[in-house]
Amino acid sequence: MSEHGSQESLRRHLRFFDVYALSVGSVIGTGIFFLPGKAALAMGPAAVFALLIGAFLAGLLVLCYAEASSRFQGTGGAMRYAQVALGDVVAFEVGWATWIARVVSWAALLNVFVTALLPLWPEADGHRIALTVALAAALTIPNLRGVQMGGRVNTILTVLKLIPLIAFVGIGLLHVDAARFTPLAPMGYDALGATAVMMLYAYVGFEGAVIPAAEMRDPRRKLPLALLLGMGTIFVVYAGIWTVCTGTLPGLAGAENPVGESAATFLGPVGATIIQVGIIVSVLGINAFMALVTPRALYALSIERLLPAWFGAVDARRVPARAIWITSVAVVALSLTRSFEQLAVISVVARLAQYIPTCFAVLRMRRMPDLPSPTFRMPFGPVIPLTAVGVCGWLLSETSLDRLAWGAAAVGAGLVFHLAWRRPWSADVPGT
Repeated sequence: MSEHGSQESLRRHLRFFDVYALSVGSVIGTGIFFLPGKAALAMGPAAVFALLIGAFLAGLLVLCYAEASSRFQGTGGAMRYAQVALGDVVAFEVGWATWIARVVSWAALLNVFVTALLPLWPEADGHRIALTVALAAALTIPNLRGVQMGGRVNTILTVLKLIPLIAFVGIGLLHVDAARFTPLAPMGYDALGATAVMMLYAYVGFEGAVIPAAEMRDPRRKLPLALLLGMGTIFVVYAGIWTVCTGTLPGLAGAENPVGESAATFLGPVGATIIQVGIIVSVLGINAFMALVTPRALYALSIERLLPAWFGAVDARRVPARAIWITSVAVVALSLTRSFEQLAVISVVARLAQYIPTCFAVLRMRRMPDLPSPTFRMPFGPVIPLTAVGVCGWLLSETSLDRLAWGAAAVGAGLVFHLAWRRPWSADVPGT
């Protein structure tokens, strides 16, 4: 078993800033452009408390991932942590849920890209198939050339999508009207729990950044720092966006495009156009992240012999080319059939299937002296991991039964597949 990545032959090209860009780019997508209107509709200016609660709860999970990642240098992320601490069956379920959820999400994001083009190019909908295939190909090809190229694309797009957001916050703060923050809670606080859940999901996605650890330089030290700095950056950006939207847009509650409408109040039509371009770049960025990370989840299942070694083949460039091709074809097929809309309901369970085992794995690994010592360790003993498990339990209680059923079915189907194929595979992964 290559729990520390010693048997992997992938090249470690990702530098600290690339890893930091992964942690930021994995979270900031399109949601933040639209959430302020939904949150204000539920709570008015008091939605700031939901924003803070969401950040705090997400921070607990990030701390668990930071400690777990500081022990390992191989591909897999949550799957790897679960395998070492909880065994192969749990590890497969975590890895399977990770890959399936990201395939579905990427298929949806390909279509979101076309939708984001519509305000500036109304004819884009008539070219949806061509645009979807072209974008998938444009993001797959750099990854086939190596993680260095794929990481560079992700880093560039992450920087480009942050520029309009930072400009929006920096200029918008000069136009904030403090009177718009009163009354603070015109609707009371009854919706605080539901709004906090909505905000919490705006912070998730960071778990994908830990998957390609085998292609990072010194991941045990740099990955935890990148996760923590990334979450700090995301909170500052989110808080700034919420402040500007609340302080400049009179009709924020229920606004369909609050960031764009807010920008128009102090930058005019040009500002709205800039934000729309920012949305397009942001969607491109999250697609680039998915193209880089999703195949590595499939590759990780193979190298740990939780799937046949065939899936983990590495080519002459030391790239998991077969996993990249399989993932890209599956994503395009889902995207073109639009079946991802039915499968998207598994995303909640799929995320929790990564979070809960990781929290327990952190506690278990603290009692495993044969593992490398963590370079980052959370304070307060078991308090943070157990509280994070409680957060996941709360999210489950806020999830509809039909979503839970669909998620459980997807996880169960994966287990059947795993057990059907489980046999003594070759000890060597082709191409490694």
